[in-house]
Amino acid sequence: ISKNDKLKPEDKEQFIKKVNAAQDTDGVNKAKNDATLKGNQNQTAANNSNNNGLDAAKTDAKNKISKLNNLSEQDKKKYQDQVGTADSLDKVAEILNNAEFEDAKASAKKKIADLKQKGNLTDQEATDLNNRIDKAKDLREVEGILEEAELNKAKKDAKSDVDKLTNLNKAQKDALKQKIDDVETDPTSDNLKTVDQAKTAITAVVAKAKELDKKMGDLKTLVDLVNKQKETLKKSDGYKDTSKKTAFDNALKAAEDLVKTDSADNKTADEVDKISKALEKAVNDLGGNTVDKSKLQDEIEIAYELQGKNKQGQDDSSKKKNPKYENASKDKKNDFDTALSNAKKVYDQKDASQQSINDAESKLKKAIDALDGHNKSDLNDAIKKANSKKSEIVYNNASEDKKSAFDKALKYAEEIEKKLGASDVEISKAKDDLDKALNDLNGKVKTSDLEAAVEKAKKMKKSTTDPKSDGDPKYENASQVKKQAVDTALNRAESALADANNDKSKNTPEQKQKAIDEALNKLNDAISNLDGVDKTKLTGKLTEAKGKKGTPAYKNASNTNSKALDDAIASAENIVNKAGATEKEISDAINKLTKAIDGLDGHDISDLHNAVDNANTKKSKVSYKNANQDKRDNFDKALKAAEEILNNPNGKTEQAIKTAKDNLEIASNKLDGVVDTSKLQSEVTKDTDIKDKPQYKNADKDKQTTFDQALIEAQNALSEAKNNKSQKSPEDKQSAVDNALQKLQTAASSLNGADISALQEEIALEGTVRMSSAYLYDTSDKQTAYNDALQDARDLVSKLADISGTGKDLASKTQSERQALVDSALKKLQQAKNALTGVAPAQSLSPVIPVNPEFEQKPVPVPTPDTTPTPEQTRDSGFGVNDNAPAIVDKGELYLQIEGAESDSQSSDNANGSQQNNVDDNSDNSSNSGNVSKSINSGNGVTSSSAAKQDNASNDNGSHDANIDSGVENSPAVKQADIDVSKAKSNVDSALAEAKKVAADPHSTQEQVNAAVEKLSAARKALLAAKSRASQVRDEVRAQVIKNSKSAGMRAYSNAEMSSDSNKRGEISGMNTGSVVAPTGLLASLLAAAGALFAARRGGLRKNK
Repeated sequence: ISKNDKLKPEDKEQFIKKVNAAQDTDGVNKAKNDATLKGNQNQTAANNSNNNGLDAAKTDAKNKISKLNNLSEQDKKKYQDQVGTADSLDKVAEILNNAEFEDAKASAKKKIADLKQKGNLTDQEATDLNNRIDKAKDLREVEGILEEAELNKAKKDAKSDVDKLTNLNKAQKDALKQKIDDVETDPTSDNLKTVDQAKTAITAVVAKAKELDKKMGDLKTLVDLVNKQKETLKKSDGYKDTSKKTAFDNALKAAEDLVKTDSADNKTADEVDKISKALEKAVNDLGGNTVDKSKLQDEIEIAYELQGKNKQGQDDSSKKKNPKYENASKDKKNDFDTALSNAKKVYDQKDASQQSINDAESKLKKAIDALDGHNKSDLNDAIKKANSKKSEIVYNNASEDKKSAFDKALKYAEEIEKKLGASDVEISKAKDDLDKALNDLNGKVKTSDLEAAVEKAKKMKKSTTDPKSDGDPKYENASQVKKQAVDTALNRAESALADANNDKSKNTPEQKQKAIDEALNKLNDAISNLDGVDKTKLTGKLTEAKGKKGTPAYKNASNTNSKALDDAIASAENIVNKAGATEKEISDAINKLTKAIDGLDGHDISDLHNAVDNANTKKSKVSYKNANQDKRDNFDKALKAAEEILNNPNGKTEQAIKTAKDNLEIASNKLDGVVDTSKLQSEVTKDTDIKDKPQYKNADKDKQTTFDQALIEAQNALSEAKNNKSQKSPEDKQSAVDNALQKLQTAASSLNGADISALQEEIALEGTVRMSSAYLYDTSDKQTAYNDALQDARDLVSKLADISGTGKDLASKTQSERQALVDSALKKLQQAKNALTGVAPAQSLSPVIPVNPEFEQKPVPVPTPDTTPTPEQTRDSGFGVNDNAPAIVDKGELYLQIEGAESDSQSSDNANGSQQNNVDDNSDNSSNSGNVSKSINSGNGVTSSSAAKQDNASNDNGSHDANIDSGVENSPAVKQADIDVSKAKSNVDSALAEAKKVAADPHSTQEQVNAAVEKLSAARKALLAAKSRASQVRDEVRAQVIKNSKSAGMRAYSNAEMSSDSNKRGEISGMNTGSVVAPTGLLASLLAAAGALFAARRGGLRKNK
């Protein structure tokens, strides 16, 4: 423990105390093992001192657990899962230690079960050991239990070995077994610390027991020998000597008592030697014999017998050497010869001791038993039989794999035959393998070559029956003698084959093979000697010549040349039919036919005829119709020349015919006409733009669909026409292009959409018109006229959008007719608007705005094309909403915002002027219209009344004092607030300019209009907030300035009370509270309220959309 450098000082101190406190060996071992475990844990912690170290330790622990051989997979997973959740290196080490401990227990139990199965432990002993293992507290305790079991097994085996010794008496055996039982492991002993050392000690006891048993055996032999000559010794003169008699009797009795099986006399080896020597001396003193060589003599005679000698060791021709000795391995034979020679020497030695005799006899017996020779006669016979087969058909004609297996088996058998000391297993295997290889040889009479030759010979004969054959000219045209020789050889070959395939034939395979080979040679010779001549070339040329008679070459040939062919054909047929025709006759006939064929001077015009037919067909193709005019002219000229030759072929040379054909084909190939897509392409380009025009946009849905489909088909036709990989012919492509052009032109001309943009823009001015003085203050008749014209315009737009519904009466109208209706509605609406000439009455404190049922702003109707309008969409019940109507941009709210912004600006300018007058003159009684008018901010709901109140409050707090006003206006805070107002005003101006631009643009979208409204509204809100803030800052600054001049202000007020200037009194008394309001400001406020209501309604409409 003190030398364990893995332990910390405090650890060492702790475990040394445990050792000192231990009461037994187990306690010491446990303390030692615990110290080792702690040191390993410390080392593990040191090696894994960081987070990565913990992960590495977990991985290492899991790997170690996976390699434990005695835990079940379930237990392994349990411990590995525990390792995975461990939060420290110590915990990982603890879990690994537990797993290894359980593995050691399982391993120990397996060994206990193995000992029990082998009979080394009883059931009860095994059960007790397993229980102790289960209760073990640490690995060392388990190891100790297992060591105990193994030591007990070793003791039991050792005591069994002692009991098997036949020469020891009971007392000796008991003493030896007790020595075995006394062997225990001892940690304090250098020789007994481990189980292996204890086993070695037990083995030493058994070795001494065997040594003692041998000495006891020698003593038994001596006793037996002495007893055989006991009576003779008692009659000797020496026995008469009292001392010798006593010595003999005592020595014999001591020896006899010791060798008894149940003797209680325990003597050691040295004591046995002493007793033996005492007996030998007593016998020798009496002249007796103390050695017995009979057993040695028996072993020597057995050895001579094995060598094939007689009992005297002399050679004997009547005896054969025993295979056990003769076939033994060299080293075994050498050992045998040496042991026999030594035994003979000991036997011949007169003074040889019994010990040396016994040793010689024992060594010779062991050498005899060790001889490893075996009988190889059966193997020798198998080898001889196998070698004889190598000259037979069964081997020579066997398949290569069978021959190879046989050769391999024979080689192995011969090696075993020559091997000294070959075992019975080797000899038996060699013989069995050779017998099997011999039986597997599949060599048979080889008939394949002869069978092929016979088949060839048969095919040379012409046969009309199966198997049918045209025969071979070499045989059919041969002389009779040669043919007969082939027939005879063929019959002999078939007979040889039949005998070879006859299992009952008395001929040996070798005889059959010889007959087959001879028949093959005879048949091949006969075939080679055939003298028939082949007329195949002649018949082929004859067939060719006859074929010419149906061709233009023959039919159009001169009489001389056609007759030459007829004569050559007749001559050739005679030679073909002539028996025994020579090769020269055949050759001459072939040459004559060839010359006649070559002399035919007729020409074939079929190719030219085909070329003309193809050319006429091509005239209907695109390649001709759309070709360049020059190429068409060349084609027509070549066609005419070819037709002239066809009409009069007589006298035309082959070259002239060929030239006409070639020229026509060249002209045809040069035709470059392709599909003409120019007109369709132009129409597609033109019609593509139509989709952006009212003619298309406002056309009936079915007209649009028809046009769209026609346009798609036209584009597809163009694409197909330009597709070089298309499978369609140019003619099909041209037809498709022409049809698509006609269809597209028809569809385009059928579009009946009218341009309603101007009418929609005029309708969109509804809000502006109705809020104008011209409308508000005109007569009800003109208002009604405008309303009626407006509703008529709306109805017409709705009908145009719903041709299948409300606009059924317009369905049959053409585009021009529909456009006339739209133009008429526009003109009527514009005239009604322009006719409005109302003028607002003179301004008053309480202006009255006429209320009309039609006053409320109503959105432009947007009818759904496929939906019948509801009653709410009729004139009597107001204007409805149709989301599917053509897009009508609503700019009413935008106009309100613009008017509000401009009104704000005008009011602000008036207010500024008034305020300036107040500052400069302080005598103006007019109220500040900017302080009392509401900001026209549709949808914002924000007024400037707060600012007005603040301004009034400011006036009350000393606005009449120019000095105070000057101090207020020069304040940095007031100046900054005014700068903020100026910036906000600039933003309003920018948003207002942009809003006017959008309002003036007839093509602006609803999204652009809405964006302009939101931007202008936000800018106006920001300006109002800046003004409110400026007013608040002025109040705070003013309050601070007049704080110290309050009394002066009161005096000013008293003076004013006494003054006759009512204007000043009103000014100071708070006349600027808004009781007097300019007519313009009031009208602006009312318009703002109306605008807010209209904006709210329009906003809800947009949300509903």
